[in-house]
Amino acid sequence: MNFLDAMIYKMKFGKYAGKTLDEIAQTDEGLKYLDYLYGQTWLMAETRDALATYIGEPSIAKEVAQIFEENE
Repeated sequence: MNFLDAMIYKMKFGKYAGKTLDEIAQTDEGLKYLDYLYGQTWLMAETRDALATYIGEPSIAKEVAQIFEENE
């Protein structure tokens, strides 16, 4: 999956059902949620692939790291 596809991937469950990964990531809370999901083994392969691509993008990974650094 490429980054653009990951950005528009829509969550199929939970609090953010129907929202794209990029929409969810617009808040610190949303980025933390995506980071949490990224570590879950129970996710469907498609969702896991989208999260891996999205969170793995260097600018997004940097944002996630900054959020956790600020909370230390």
